[in-house]
Amino acid sequence: MSPTLYTDSFQILRNAGDFGNPQVLNTFQLIINKRRQLGVLIGNLPRPVPGVSVPKEVETALKQANDLINEIVDLLQKCGELMMGETKAPS
Repeated sequence: MSPTLYTDSFQILRNAGDFGNPQVLNTFQLIINKRRQLGVLIGNLPRPVPGVSVPKEVETALKQANDLINEIVDLLQKCGELMMGETKAPS
């Protein structure tokens, strides 16, 4: 992992700490971890070879990557809802 990526992730987490709800920070951490997993999966995919069918292992890795993308989307929506809850004025 590059030092810049680590620093950027740390800054995001530190800024998320300004929210009173600890679930915001926990959700940010989950998003960062899932994005790293996705990056590793994508980085390890072989380059396509014309005329060669996609091996079963690659299909499995693509499904795992797609599942991670869906999980990240869900976590982003959850995090947005949690942050919105923090910004709403009490009634």
